[in-house]
Amino acid sequence: MRLKTNFLVLTAICLTSLNAMAQDYLYIMKMQSEMLRLISTDDKDKFYEVTEALKAECQKIGDERLFYTAWGNLSTYEATHQNYMKADDIANQIAEYAEGQNSYWGNYVALHVKAVNALQKQDYEEAEGGFLKAVDFRHKYFPGESAGDDLQELMKIANHRKDQKAGLKYARQILAEPNVAPIHKGRALFRLSQFAFNQNKKELYDSIYNELKALKESDGIGTIEPVVEVNYHIINGNYDEALRLCQDLSPESRAERMAVIYHRMGNNDKAYEYMAKFKKINDSI
Repeated sequence: MRLKTNFLVLTAICLTSLNAMAQDYLYIMKMQSEMLRLISTDDKDKFYEVTEALKAECQKIGDERLFYTAWGNLSTYEATHQNYMKADDIANQIAEYAEGQNSYWGNYVALHVKAVNALQKQDYEEAEGGFLKAVDFRHKYFPGESAGDDLQELMKIANHRKDQKAGLKYARQILAEPNVAPIHKGRALFRLSQFAFNQNKKELYDSIYNELKALKESDGIGTIEPVVEVNYHIINGNYDEALRLCQDLSPESRAERMAVIYHRMGNNDKAYEYMAKFKKINDSI
């Protein structure tokens, strides 16, 4: 009887503990969602309140990754609102604390955040160097994980510089990463699809398009970029369908794609008309 009673007591304790863990998890998820909602707003006081509460909760239960990630978001928030000195100060605090705690993840977050802050300042050289350090650090200390977060930023920097070679290199590197996140894979494939279209490589474009479709169906990354659909029909000669789908594009992209379509159809007057519209919109932007 005593054994049975002890077993029941232990079971009750375990159930109570599991219930408490579930409650903690739900509370943390709720705060994390609120933090991510507030990070793009001007409600700084509320953002700090929620983020500091999340940090405290993560520290209490030993969630190292979310603790440092939330702390990094404080720095990103300041940089986004152009408080660059404050943003750098927070990043340095993270690095110093992580060093004292011997936290590889904390050190990685500090590297990543400093690169993000440099990008916010449009210091592309510093940002590029920072993201390259973050990639190397993640590969060294987290070899089974993807460095897609940093590589996609390097791809964006390359695209901003119109450095096609570097952009393609980073896109291919993302696809070669272990356990790459679907969203990063999708962005890399999108970049490669642009290259294939511009080079008029139909077979390559079709294979990338099929990969994007499979990714959408298996991982639910959302709809394929509308311009990918338009380009798919252009490169396959389905011009009427391509023109119809152009209505889903932004005014700038619509004008550019329609110029390409009419040029391929042999209607250069219409192509010139839409290219002039594209140039006017692009210049105003």
